[in-house]
Amino acid sequence: MDFIDETVIPNGEIIKTDDYIFEKLKNRCNELIKKYPDKSWLFKNYIKQQQEENDILATKVVCSTTVIRKK
Repeated sequence: MDFIDETVIPNGEIIKTDDYIFEKLKNRCNELIKKYPDKSWLFKNYIKQQQEENDILATKVVCSTTVIRKK
């Protein structure tokens, strides 16, 4: 394989996008908690899990796109 190019996505862009998506997800989970109160634990755990994943993406992962070509 030949390395052609790589673009590293700035951490600020990842955080901004993740925050936007997470707010939508959290709002929807809260709607579902109101609709299905007996399953609130499920939605609350999902919110917590997603927050932990976002924290990992923001602090421990470098996102990039790499272009390679078969020799």
